[in-house]
Amino acid sequence: MAGPRSAIAHRVVADARTRALSFSALFFAVVWANAAGYKSTYPRPEDRVKLVANFADNKAARMLYGAGHDLVTVGGYTAWRAGGLLAVFAGLFGIFAATRAMRTEEDAGRSELVLAGAVTRTGAFVASLTGIAVTLAGLWVATTLAALAGGLPLRGSCFFGLVLLAVAAVYVAVAAVTNQVFPTRRGALGAAALVLGIDFLLRIVADTTDHFFVHWFTPLGWAEEMRAFSGSHAIVVVLPVVSTFVLVTDAGILHARRDLGGAYVAPRDSATAHTRLLSSPFALAVRLDRITIISWVLSIAAFALVIGTVAKSVEQLDLPQSLRDQITKLGGIDITRAKGYVGLTFVIFVFAIGLFVCGQLAAARDEETTHRLETLFALPYGRERWLQGRVVVIVAGTAACAMTAGAGVGLGVLVTHGHMTFAQGLEAGVNVLPIELLFIGAGVLFLAFAPRLGIGLLYGLVVLGFVWELFGALLSFPSWLLDVSPYHHLAPSPAKPIAVAPALVMMAIAAVTTIVGAARFRHRDLAGD
Repeated sequence: MAGPRSAIAHRVVADARTRALSFSALFFAVVWANAAGYKSTYPRPEDRVKLVANFADNKAARMLYGAGHDLVTVGGYTAWRAGGLLAVFAGLFGIFAATRAMRTEEDAGRSELVLAGAVTRTGAFVASLTGIAVTLAGLWVATTLAALAGGLPLRGSCFFGLVLLAVAAVYVAVAAVTNQVFPTRRGALGAAALVLGIDFLLRIVADTTDHFFVHWFTPLGWAEEMRAFSGSHAIVVVLPVVSTFVLVTDAGILHARRDLGGAYVAPRDSATAHTRLLSSPFALAVRLDRITIISWVLSIAAFALVIGTVAKSVEQLDLPQSLRDQITKLGGIDITRAKGYVGLTFVIFVFAIGLFVCGQLAAARDEETTHRLETLFALPYGRERWLQGRVVVIVAGTAACAMTAGAGVGLGVLVTHGHMTFAQGLEAGVNVLPIELLFIGAGVLFLAFAPRLGIGLLYGLVVLGFVWELFGALLSFPSWLLDVSPYHHLAPSPAKPIAVAPALVMMAIAAVTTIVGAARFRHRDLAGD
């Protein structure tokens, strides 16, 4: 039995390698940048005390990062800034990992083939969890190494990695349960994401009010209470460990008692027909992806509003010269003005929307791997028309996310009376579009010439480009080396005007790669998984 179970675990790890490497690179970059940046930017204790007094206790900052502890130390600051943000990403990683390894495999029919061999349902379930555990270990290693690279102690670095690992493990267990309860991948993902969203909202309530007891009922709250680098509370680890064990056990029981492909929430066998978005494959793509796009837009809107409100708080800071020197490396803008802070932080939205593009192109690729395109192209519906429809949906969703980000930060600054207009916020949103179009064109080209590797290559471009720009700026790489990253050609709008020439070049490259990719896709064979 060890052979089949090992093969299943290996399959889970191999299938998740692109996502795991991308998240690991992100975790390493964010942790290292915060640790190394804080140490070099605030070398004097009096500067750190001033930061804590002016910024860290601001409620808008608490909404984004949570409540910090011992922020005058490099470790305490890193656990607050990096940990507060990455805990949410850890939860998302856990949800994606479990859903991909469980419900997606059933939906694709591969689980039936696996269970036809010499392996039991329980054995396959345990093997899938083993593979997921290996990918989670990768996040722990990346976080620990990043903290060590930032000059933090070994013991605290390992514990900080454990904090984020605990959050990811809990949400693997949550998603394992939702994958048994709901009959589709979308339903399972949506239910688990809803739990994470409620968790985040409860963390905001706890951190912006005096109701800190709420922390003890949520995984994100447990991550804060573990207090990495600031009097670590190792006993709190018991809560996510017990919760993970209970939820995984429940998921295993539910999995063993249901039919393969079934669920405890029965699918709707009949409903009032809504055929408005069934007139063509393009309309069907809109119908299938509209919930995903709306979810992304709403999430970006909420995050952008928080960034906009934080921008006003930054205007009140008395920044040390060391920080001003670091900012010069990242574009030479004045973050004591709201538009400067927005220009500096908007790269986060560029990265997030880039991940949205990757997800949308992955959905298009799924239509090929699940053989739906074979049936479609047997009908009088050409390949060009299908690909054009898919690209239009992705471009429209990308534009909606970008403009929502701009409108959100503009509104946040406006209501807090910061020194930036709403129109300048929209300008920041427009500034995002050229690089995202570049990612879309690159993705089409990758999928056309290397369909099995295309999504991985696109994730690599988006994630590694972001990491390269972050590391290169902080380490003062020469400009010709920084030019390798497409992020480096993006102006920090609205602090500076949109860089028209690089924007036109990126859009031209996007057009050429899309056209070349479409021409190649028209003639190549359809490729399976």
